[in-house]
Amino acid sequence: MLDFSSDKETYTVGETVTLSIPTPAEGRALVTLESSKGILSSHWVVAEQGTTSFSFEVTEEMAPNIYAGVSLLQPHAQTANDLPIRLYGIVPIPVYDAETRLQPVITLDDELRPEETATLTISEERGEPMTYTVAIVDEGLLDLTRYRTPNPWDHFFARQALVTRTWDMYDHVLGASSMAYQSLLGIGGGDEGDDGQNASKVNRFTSVVGYLGPFTLKANERRTHTFDMPMYVGAVRTMVVAGQAGAYGFAETTTPVRKPLMMLGTLPRVLGPGEEVDFYLSVFAMNDAIRDVEVEISTSDLLAPAGATSQTVAFGRAGEQVAAFPLKVAEATGTATVRAIARSGNEVAEYSFDIEVRQSNIPEIAVVDTLLAPGATWTYLPALTGIPGTNSGSMEITSLPPINLAQRLTYLVTYPHGCIEQTTSAVFPQLFLPALIPLSTSRKTEIQKNIEAGIGRLIHFQNPGGGLSYWPGRPDINMWGTNYAGHFMLLASKMGYAVPAEFLASWSTFQRKQANDWASNPVTNRTDLIQAYRLYLLALADMPQLGAMNRYREGRYGTNVEKWLLAAAYHLAGQPEAAREISRDLNWKLDSYTELSYTYGSTMRDKALIVHALTTMGRATEAFPLVREISEALTARKSMSTQTTAYSLMGVLGYANSHTAGFALDYQFAGEPAQSVRADEPLFELDLALENDTPRPLTLTNRSGGPLHVAATLRGTPPLGNETDAASRLTLEVVYKDMAGTVISPDRLVQGTDFYVEVTVGNPNVALDLRELALTQIFPSGWEIHRQRGTEVANSPYAVPTFQDVRDDRVYTYFDLPPMPNRAAKPATKTFRVLLNASYRGRFYLPAVSAEAMYDADIHARIKGRWVDVVAAED
Repeated sequence: MLDFSSDKETYTVGETVTLSIPTPAEGRALVTLESSKGILSSHWVVAEQGTTSFSFEVTEEMAPNIYAGVSLLQPHAQTANDLPIRLYGIVPIPVYDAETRLQPVITLDDELRPEETATLTISEERGEPMTYTVAIVDEGLLDLTRYRTPNPWDHFFARQALVTRTWDMYDHVLGASSMAYQSLLGIGGGDEGDDGQNASKVNRFTSVVGYLGPFTLKANERRTHTFDMPMYVGAVRTMVVAGQAGAYGFAETTTPVRKPLMMLGTLPRVLGPGEEVDFYLSVFAMNDAIRDVEVEISTSDLLAPAGATSQTVAFGRAGEQVAAFPLKVAEATGTATVRAIARSGNEVAEYSFDIEVRQSNIPEIAVVDTLLAPGATWTYLPALTGIPGTNSGSMEITSLPPINLAQRLTYLVTYPHGCIEQTTSAVFPQLFLPALIPLSTSRKTEIQKNIEAGIGRLIHFQNPGGGLSYWPGRPDINMWGTNYAGHFMLLASKMGYAVPAEFLASWSTFQRKQANDWASNPVTNRTDLIQAYRLYLLALADMPQLGAMNRYREGRYGTNVEKWLLAAAYHLAGQPEAAREISRDLNWKLDSYTELSYTYGSTMRDKALIVHALTTMGRATEAFPLVREISEALTARKSMSTQTTAYSLMGVLGYANSHTAGFALDYQFAGEPAQSVRADEPLFELDLALENDTPRPLTLTNRSGGPLHVAATLRGTPPLGNETDAASRLTLEVVYKDMAGTVISPDRLVQGTDFYVEVTVGNPNVALDLRELALTQIFPSGWEIHRQRGTEVANSPYAVPTFQDVRDDRVYTYFDLPPMPNRAAKPATKTFRVLLNASYRGRFYLPAVSAEAMYDADIHARIKGRWVDVVAAED
């Protein structure tokens, strides 16, 4: 290696760089000036004894840095020194261009006051024009994420990596050298990198987050902006980021926010109907002049004071005092608001706190259906069962076999677990709705947002190789989930949704490799179904793998459902004769089964797949007997898994899309004019409009020539305390312990107590491997969940779940359980622990703890909920 240097560490545009290269008396040096764009120039220099100098002028194109490389060659026959015939070296040359840096200036008061208007002025130090944005954010929020004000100049003018590779062909033209020179360099790294932290979710209090701009500042101009400071105690950082014609800059300043009298309130993250809680108000006197403070509260309809609504807080000097107000939650849900006002002389402080009142019980769904003959009239009065704020209803009217759309779709959208299958199932059927049902603008917008959110979430399941995992961020690939989610993404893209091209490219690369490497597994035919589905999807993506399709066909793999999918793949690949040949003697007879994992399938799911294949091949008429079977299953009261539900809906909706079966209908809500519907679509959905939880009679008249299927679906959450214990093919035990491991009762806990809950789930079944189990724990509003550190479960009896989702007031835990080896053995069990703290004083509801197999509702266990108290230590 050749060790040479430049005469300075950093240069500005217009300066001269001088390189000092140690050289022998004879030889030549090739000097190259290289940037991230390639070689800028090259120069041959004759070596001089001792040191050879080479100079060049810095230009704008060299910013932010270049590399100077020197290849030194000596004569082959020389014996004056023992240096190698060839030497090589490289040095970075940082270049600073002052014209690329802006210097914004923020002029702001030294102190800001909450609930007042702040004024700030922006200028540029040298009077340069610039375009800029302003952000005002509280320092507490920024500290949580170690947020640094963006410095665009450091980003755009970071040291750039060397992209050229240097080698020679010397050993090919002169054999005296026994060493192959080849590529010498793997250096020249840039300054790019991300050392930020993941953002933390902070929802306890309203944060100060203001954003202004963009604005354009002319040369030598100053601009003034205003910002309304909310009720906030602490400090805010004002950040300016600027750019103009290739020049960039930033500025920041931190300002305290305070006034003589301030308040800050606290409540749990959520509340439940009928609960009682103490609302704590911290009153701050920022100087000694504040003495007696009168504090008064008011509430919205969902909260009622359970005691006095005002009290006096006395201060002897500057400091903090706490006022507590007991509150009672109404038997309803929604957003509750508490307002407080404090007065001391001429000083006034106000504070407002919004909190969600949520129902922890599972909503109940009731369906009333009827067959409306031509010319017949039916009057329906909804019977509400949920507490106020939880009731909703809709009516489905169709000339095709009914599908109980509202109930089944609601089940998919509200199912709380978010694996790859359930995330896809929640949004997949919604792709078909706009083409089949007359929708209001708001409903179309809602469906679009749901689908876009699904696309955004599914991206996080993809691994670098293109396959998708069952849970986001996991390295293992779920083959069925990769198929299923990719199917949704393909159709969403074809329908105009913005699916990232890199997602589909990576997915298709993975799928093509899997398709061509696949071999049938003699132990299970589930791999056959996955391969058949994969081949169908690649054909749908206009990438048919005919070689893999032919091998699959010749191997005579699979059951009827796989062969139907293969026939559809050939049809999409432009080979309808092969599709007809494969399906000539096929039927849709399938074995009865329910699968807890792998493809999450069932007999009904597979029938829906056959309907999908027939519809793809333009043979939807043949699918009508299957559509009728699926319709009967969807309208029955029996539960269905998310996979079966979603594919059943898609099968019928896809079938309906190939038919034009409109109808005519008159309807009238009591007290409103009659409305007429003349629909070309086969489905019509009517909102039952349960505003203020007040049902109104609805009258329907069938003006069609054929019968109409009508189904009214009501959804509401019943009052707390109506659950019961239950167990079916699963055992469940819940124990509460203090931090010493002593069993305690959760019914009455002292405020501030740390404790934990142990839940043990058991599999009492012989030869039944329970897969994809979900444990749901929702905790009282007055308890807080502690994040469990890995060291706390090391060498402990607690199981490590497959995946765990910890939220504000609940924990979802996912795991598998092996079967009992024989009936004399004990059930296989797993125990999970959650650390808790009794944080808020009051009376709260502890919801039921439940465990279930996500793909078979018959496998479940539940321990009913109860009321618990958190009391002060002196109580």
